[in-house]
Amino acid sequence: RIVLPDTFNGKKIVGISHGAFFGCSNLEEVVVGKHVEIISTDAFRDCVGLKRVSFPDSVRRIDGRAFMGCLNLEMAVIPPAVKSIRPNVFFNCQKLKEVRFRGKVKNIWYGAFAGCRSLSKIDIPESVSEIYPEAFRGCVSLREVELPDGISNVQLGAFCNCTKLERVKLSRGIRNISPYMFANCISLKHIEITSSVTNVGIGAFLDCSSLGLIELPEGVVGIEESAFQGCRALRRVHLPSTFRSAGRHLFCGCPSLQEISVAAGNESFSSIEGSLIDIGTKTLVVAVPKSPRYVVPEGVEWISGWAFCNCDGTEEIVFTHTVTNVLRKSFWQTEKVRRFVVERDNPVLYVTNGVLCSKHGNTLLRCPPTLERVIVPAEIQRIGDTAFAECSRLRELRLGPNLREIGSDAFRYCEGLTSLEIPEGVTNIEHRAFYSNVNLRSVRLPSGLKKLGQCAFYECANLEKIVLPAGLERIDALAFKGCEKLKEAVFLGGVKKVDSGLFADCPALKRIRFLGPRLDTDSWFGEGNKTKVVIESER
Repeated sequence: RIVLPDTFNGKKIVGISHGAFFGCSNLEEVVVGKHVEIISTDAFRDCVGLKRVSFPDSVRRIDGRAFMGCLNLEMAVIPPAVKSIRPNVFFNCQKLKEVRFRGKVKNIWYGAFAGCRSLSKIDIPESVSEIYPEAFRGCVSLREVELPDGISNVQLGAFCNCTKLERVKLSRGIRNISPYMFANCISLKHIEITSSVTNVGIGAFLDCSSLGLIELPEGVVGIEESAFQGCRALRRVHLPSTFRSAGRHLFCGCPSLQEISVAAGNESFSSIEGSLIDIGTKTLVVAVPKSPRYVVPEGVEWISGWAFCNCDGTEEIVFTHTVTNVLRKSFWQTEKVRRFVVERDNPVLYVTNGVLCSKHGNTLLRCPPTLERVIVPAEIQRIGDTAFAECSRLRELRLGPNLREIGSDAFRYCEGLTSLEIPEGVTNIEHRAFYSNVNLRSVRLPSGLKKLGQCAFYECANLEKIVLPAGLERIDALAFKGCEKLKEAVFLGGVKKVDSGLFADCPALKRIRFLGPRLDTDSWFGEGNKTKVVIESER
């Protein structure tokens, strides 16, 4: 126990300097002298045994990290003259149960109470106007939050990872629910959104898996990307007449969603059988399936990216004659769809050999994951993004002679493929195209290939040899990372651009042969390469 003196050599002690008691692990109690005004940065940081601190009313500033890592500190009484709770001041005070504010604090800075695992309640003063990023992140015992009406700005992730938080009432002064503000608050069941709110930020309620109902008040104009992604218990959403802007994958990973309703008078969006439709572009924004068979509403012309991301239990998707455009990644997370049906008079979409195709760019859009053998139609020039993603039953694949491009994630997690011959006309293989094809043993790349995208063959663990064609111009980062059994790589010609990590974590790689110009390999390997690689060049 330390009682700090009021004076020293006849002079008042008005401050505790930077790091004065840093790491004094045996210190259990501190009584601060009555004239102290400033407690400086790191003053009591990592005093892991500290349980009690008595502040005089003279204290007007407690600097950042002053009590950071005081694992046993149980209570903090903030003196009346303190106006700002500074950055990380009580960060990771794991036993802090109670905080009392005696004065008119104006702002709570980033990380101020982050990691205070025992803090179950916080009475935020009416005087507070701003809460900065991650101020209460990881307060896993916090159950309820009521933000006073004077608060106008709560920043990124302020309450993220508060896993026991059940109820929130927002301030009437808040216009923007900031990005990731309540992300991973997995117990959150009720959120009272006030009429002042106009925007819901990126990932604001990401993975709030207990949230069952969202009713956005009049005045809300936009919802940004992933705002409600992963809200697995979410059943109903109501959007106001003022709603104008919808970000990507708003409600992806919400398998319980039964209905999205839109208020009368909304000129931008409508709800048809519970699905969200953009009126102006005639786009299906979010499909809400109510049975194993989902029929795209009549009049829809476009399917947006991630539109079907909640079709986990859907076995059949029917495209009406009006649907003519399907955007990239529309079929993300449709791994259980068994069958596609296209109305006969549809001028663009068609099904052949069991796969859904589009005449726009002669693109193969999606293969049902139940197919074991696929012959890609001869007219197909592009394999679309995620077209075969997670088709784990696929054993045999024959690509068509007119194929030119393989899209991103096209064959991600196709665990049944063991060999692959890519047609000569293919010039572009996009990122993650064959990501984690763990049983793929052999691949023949075409002589006309120009680009190999990032992580194209990432973690193809059984691939033993790769021959890279002479015309290849660009290989993006980590293209063969994690190919654990890869023993040899042969370059038939020079490559203009090779990004880093090409063969990272390829411990079996023993030899790289250059039949054309030798390339600089310094950045190609990671720590996973335990043995020396022999570099051979014929020039």
